[in-house]
Amino acid sequence: MKRTILMAALLAGTAMISPASANLVQFDAPGTCDTAAASHCGQFVDIGSLGFGNAPRLLTLQEEPAQSGFVTPSATGPVVHGNAIPGDNKASTPTVGSLGWLGGSGVAIGYNLNQNSGGGPLLTDIALTIYSSTFNPLVTFHLDAPTTYDEGDRGLQQGNGNGIFGFVLDIAQRLQYTALVLSGTISGSSLVGLGADMGCADSKLVCASNDGADSFLALKVGTPIINPTCPDCVPVQVPSPVVGMAGLPGLIAACAGLLGLARRRRQKIA
Repeated sequence: MKRTILMAALLAGTAMISPASANLVQFDAPGTCDTAAASHCGQFVDIGSLGFGNAPRLLTLQEEPAQSGFVTPSATGPVVHGNAIPGDNKASTPTVGSLGWLGGSGVAIGYNLNQNSGGGPLLTDIALTIYSSTFNPLVTFHLDAPTTYDEGDRGLQQGNGNGIFGFVLDIAQRLQYTALVLSGTISGSSLVGLGADMGCADSKLVCASNDGADSFLALKVGTPIINPTCPDCVPVQVPSPVVGMAGLPGLIAACAGLLGLARRRRQKIA
């Protein structure tokens, strides 16, 4: 199924020509939910107020028993491919600056599971692509491994109103992302696009997708638990584009300040 999403990107002239990276990994914070019956309890965060109107989605899919789609930016707005559903609240390509994604530890995706029986669909791939302001792909991050959700997970988050299953960059890719910001490759005016593959061919299997829309949203820096501070991000009030001939020294200075603060804390502890 991954080939479907990649072919859609290729036809759109997008993610297939950008540098590809792994890993987009499951957020894991033991204690974020109170049941041992769910396989992905540590990935689940109940942050509330996540209806489509309050939290516009990067990508929304609704097809049975398998679904695959991609949303890319253009001069006229988001363009949907495959099974992606169009609409102001269903498909979007926000700027990096609007999300506060000015460092790798600030990047986070939330998945809203919608399934009426069994577990959740097999999530085969997520492809997160960052584009330039002129819609050229800069870098793509993929899900590190297929993920299967079970009955307990479905019980945690049924529908699109409350919590999410979070995905973040692994440590190596956080560093890579931040380096791209420091170099000026990614700036506040860069755009975010998302694709996903999920479900399976047999509607009778637990891995199939069914019922309502499965959707994905970009989580802004400051979202509780997942990315509350983004220590490698520059201050949100820095105007876009964040990095350039003038912005790069400021970003380097901000990083140096964080390092100095960490050293002072260690000295106090010692």
